[in-house]
Amino acid sequence: MVPGRFGLHAAADAVTTRLLSADDVLPGVYNFVTVYRGATPRFSEPAWIYPASCTGLDSITGGNWGGAYGKDGYLLCNYSGNGSDKENLPPYVASINYYKIKGNDKPLNAIWESNTDDRRALAPDTSNSFPRNATCLYAMDADQIGYTFTSTISIKGKHDYKISLYFLDWDDRGRKIAVEMFDAATSNLISPVEIVKSCLGGAYLTYSYNKSAKFRINMVRGDNAVLSGIFFDPPNTDRRPTASLRLLCRDEGTVLRHGDGIDSCDVYGAREAIVNKVGDSFYLFYDGAGKDGWEACLAKSTDLRNWIKIGPVLPLGDSSRNDSKAASSPWIIKSKDGWHMFYLGTAHATLAPDRIPAFPYLTMKAKANAIEGPWIKQYEVNPFTPKKDSYYSLTASPGFIIKYKGAFIQFFSGSMMDGNAIKRTLGIAKTKDLNGSWKIMDKPIFPSEEQVENSSIYFDQKSKTWYLFTNHIGITKDNVEYTDAVWVFWSKDIYHWNESNKAVVLDSSNCSWAKGAIGMPSIIRVGDKLAMLYDGAPGNSIGHMKRDIGLAWIPLPLRIY
Repeated sequence: MVPGRFGLHAAADAVTTRLLSADDVLPGVYNFVTVYRGATPRFSEPAWIYPASCTGLDSITGGNWGGAYGKDGYLLCNYSGNGSDKENLPPYVASINYYKIKGNDKPLNAIWESNTDDRRALAPDTSNSFPRNATCLYAMDADQIGYTFTSTISIKGKHDYKISLYFLDWDDRGRKIAVEMFDAATSNLISPVEIVKSCLGGAYLTYSYNKSAKFRINMVRGDNAVLSGIFFDPPNTDRRPTASLRLLCRDEGTVLRHGDGIDSCDVYGAREAIVNKVGDSFYLFYDGAGKDGWEACLAKSTDLRNWIKIGPVLPLGDSSRNDSKAASSPWIIKSKDGWHMFYLGTAHATLAPDRIPAFPYLTMKAKANAIEGPWIKQYEVNPFTPKKDSYYSLTASPGFIIKYKGAFIQFFSGSMMDGNAIKRTLGIAKTKDLNGSWKIMDKPIFPSEEQVENSSIYFDQKSKTWYLFTNHIGITKDNVEYTDAVWVFWSKDIYHWNESNKAVVLDSSNCSWAKGAIGMPSIIRVGDKLAMLYDGAPGNSIGHMKRDIGLAWIPLPLRIY
């Protein structure tokens, strides 16, 4: 026996840590054997929770900030020269101050070019007019610490807001900028460091917070760190998730306008674009808001830009049918026995003249020998309907259909009530018989908090990646919901999706004509790019009516940044 006393004692962290003590032990070499019983606890790094969040980097809008940023107010750095900013600050902002260690404690200022027509320069006002001034604040002194400056945003009390910083590498100096966000009172870092890797075309970095904040602007590469503008916007009132990444996308504008459809089929609007190709022709199914209600309509084109309207393809059902008020949003797929259509049906709608379809939505069936029809309704077929106490208790409406490993998979839209709020998501339904019923997966592919609906799928053969395009439901500060953007999610596994893998495709910042309602994407490959048809409301409208169909282009391979 070894003389002395050994003991095992609890440390301050008595739950997870024990200390071995030794008293009156003689000098020497001792060997200890440790025996573990049971499962070894697995270490888990606790998640770091930041009180503020970076909600996006926009490298598309450039200097055309009106309508996209600054709805509450703005500041254009050094826009009047000699360090004088042009500003229209919101009532909740007390002041904006700058600090730089070197010199007179203030950052330097520059006017790169006055009275320019370059769209990268910030517009002088919300009308996005010309000419413009390309200006900035910057720091550039002899040592490294002199390449940093700060901007402190003083908020009156506590107020939820979004703030966007505009960076511009006007003279193409290869600038890369690191941005740190601190609480102005405590100096605690309140959001992860963000890197603006390129701002040659201008870049907006957007954050959400509710108190005074300090931003430190640091040079990483290039001549110096610059700042050209600060913009304030209302917050997302219900805290729904956002997408911080973007997919490169160029909008072409409106290609099909409502109002001149056969028999007034789209006199009040054209929306829910769904594109297919047969031979050398493209076929566009869309919802026509007509004199009798919302019906599936068809148009034909050879170039996606010029469309010939064919007219309605699905009449409304009689008063005893589930599609008596709307027969719309048709998704189609060709099989050996012809064409199969799955469309949205409902027996409920708002009053004339809008006749907007109302819940519940269900999926109904039609068939045809040719894509142009005639389409024959199959009331005897019941693909799927809303299910009580499920994520699709309000709506179970159709979506994109593919054939995969011997079965047909449909990405359908489901929604439910959660208190007084509607929660929307996407689910997967499967069948081997297009004229039979579909089995719905128990869980949606995204949490209902994501607030997405409608789907269009693209599979990239080279990377073996699935891309799901969908429209996001936004909300105004008055709690009015509307389709505010097209998003894309990606996954290697068609049945399993991570809601973190997402990016904005099209929203008010890069859509050329719709600055409010933007939704319902439909994707088709054309050569070395994807064509995306979508619907939108001209100007700042967020309403359901008087929408048109737009066209955008997405280069391949897909570029997410």
